[in-house]
Amino acid sequence: MVEAVRRTRGNPLNALLVLATAAVVFFAIYARQSANEFLYQAPPSPNYDRGGDFRFVRGSDGSEINVFWERGSESTRTVLYCCGTSEDLARAMPLLRSHQLKGFNVASFEYRSFGYTKVEPSQKSLYADSLAVFDFIVSEMVGRESNLVVHGHSLGGAIALEIATRRESGAVILESSFSSAYSVLMRMDWIPGDLYRNKAKAGNVVCPVLLIHGEADSVVPLSDAVDLANSFDQDRIERHYVPNGGHFDLRNVAGVGYWPSIEPFIWNLDSSG
Repeated sequence: MVEAVRRTRGNPLNALLVLATAAVVFFAIYARQSANEFLYQAPPSPNYDRGGDFRFVRGSDGSEINVFWERGSESTRTVLYCCGTSEDLARAMPLLRSHQLKGFNVASFEYRSFGYTKVEPSQKSLYADSLAVFDFIVSEMVGRESNLVVHGHSLGGAIALEIATRRESGAVILESSFSSAYSVLMRMDWIPGDLYRNKAKAGNVVCPVLLIHGEADSVVPLSDAVDLANSFDQDRIERHYVPNGGHFDLRNVAGVGYWPSIEPFIWNLDSSG
């Protein structure tokens, strides 16, 4: 560092370069800390009892992942729900029950530090855990990857996209999802170390995609969702923008208009694969 300072004394350009580098490093550290605080908002200790429909699935590093699975009917369709930034399975249960009422089997799991799943979370561990859960559900309960529809809210949209690029899921539903963590938090996507770069991997998704977003979302602006949607193969994606819908109240605001976009999307999928 001393040597770097010496070199800058006689060259203003070197001084500017050092300052610019320091600024980028500062932004990278600040952005990562802010992203972790935003993404992993674990609820208080779990306020529900684990019954017979819960399983512990081992992750790649041996950690136990709390998984819920239950049939809705004799349907071949199963919805794997990936929770949002502050959801455990207790908070996700109303949506899972609604999926069941539509005739779908349901599954979900808790991220690390959420609910009954312990250990600190990270992008790498959440991606690995999601694939372990997906593989478990396919092998033990579903039998075929294409029968699984992955539905993700907010952070869960990033998890759903990771699954869709690594496995042959039947479809993906992205609800209130973002193009990348830093693009939402910092309104910048050039800072090194960006997390959950959904826009970058959108072109690798080959299954049908349904994107649902609230037009009044103050956490993930509609413009960011549109940017993400435009990154997919346009022949594969359907869009449903909800007037006055926010980030956390989209389902309530959409009301009866929420399910007419989801239910036919799932039932109309080609299951011949």
